[in-house]
Amino acid sequence: GRPPHAAASAATSKKAASTPQTARQGRPPHQAGGKATTRSKEASRRKHLAGITRGDVRRLTRRAGCQRVAQLIYEEARIALSGFLQEVVGDVTVYTTYGKRKTAIAEDVFASLRRRTPNPPLRSESSKEQRQRSKAAAVAAAAVEERRLGARATPKRKR
Repeated sequence: GRPPHAAASAATSKKAASTPQTARQGRPPHQAGGKATTRSKEASRRKHLAGITRGDVRRLTRRAGCQRVAQLIYEEARIALSGFLQEVVGDVTVYTTYGKRKTAIAEDVFASLRRRTPNPPLRSESSKEQRQRSKAAAVAAAAVEERRLGARATPKRKR
């Protein structure tokens, strides 16, 4: 058979294979410590901004009504979109912590977006209902403006 030291080394190698050796024992591998490369915030931000592709920006501009997009617009749109998303996610975090929850829900996102849009659509509305609501809001705004102006808007009558 085998020499006695070979059997001991085989048992040790099986044990070593089954339990991962980390720099700090008892910790998961991602928390083990050791050599880690530091990355500047600028490089990290560039990496995240690269996730917003040219196609994404083109779709947004098409929806806004643009036919052609200049080359410099892509980077500006990425910066503006990431800033907007950071603000929304920050507000969502505030709503979640205020609700004493650890999980953000859709209502947190809706509340955050509602702060930023003048006339946000409701979730369950169809596009026809949205148009009707916006028409009604425009009529109501015109009525309020007319009442606010009052007598100043009507010309003086000649006697």
